[in-house]
Amino acid sequence: QSQVSKSKANIEQVKLALQRYVASTGRMPCPAAVNLPQTSPNFGREQTPAANVNPCNGAGVTQIGAATAGTRVYRGLVPWVTLGLAEDHAMDGFDQYLSYYVSGAGVYSYGAGTLLSTANPNLTAAINGAIIVNNGAGVNLTPAG
Repeated sequence: QSQVSKSKANIEQVKLALQRYVASTGRMPCPAAVNLPQTSPNFGREQTPAANVNPCNGAGVTQIGAATAGTRVYRGLVPWVTLGLAEDHAMDGFDQYLSYYVSGAGVYSYGAGTLLSTANPNLTAAINGAIIVNNGAGVNLTPAG
């Protein structure tokens, strides 16, 4: 039970950090790469986003779906360094790193052809949805609130 409680608390910390990040930058962060050694200075940092239709296209990040109209999704680790979190907040209660998925539309403005930012007029339409947390079996674990 304590491991599940820790998982839920960490998920809530990630959710709040994502909300702060979006409020500050105007976009969702790209995932952190899963293939870096823990000693790498980029371990836990978002893949540097690109101003193109594949904004989170980098080694260690899995691309899911087509890149048309913002439908591509990117999977990696929660970018805890980028979010200003301690590494243990990006882990569940079983000491496994939390996976992080983000839609390309949350990072890149397909209409404007640029990365989203707080100055981008397409921001509200692009990141207007819930942050949903699922476990490995697809069960919604999103804390209420």
